[in-house]
Amino acid sequence: MKQRILGVLALALLALGFAGCTRNIGDDLSQKAQVVVRDANHAYDTFSKYFLNHDPDDPYLD
Repeated sequence: MKQRILGVLALALLALGFAGCTRNIGDDLSQKAQVVVRDANHAYDTFSKYFLNHDPDDPYLD
C-alpha cells in the first residue's frame, strides 16, 4: 500500500515536471543573454573593486 502511494506521488511529480517544459526556450533567449552579460560585468566590477583596488565609480580616478 505504501509503495503504491509513493509510486503515484512519484508519477505525479514527474508529470508536473514535464508540464513545465512546454514553453519554447528560444523565446526569451536574448533576455537571458542580457542577464548573463549584466552579471558578468557586475562580477568583474566587484572583483576589481575589492581585489585590484579599482573602483569605476570613484570620481578621483582619472
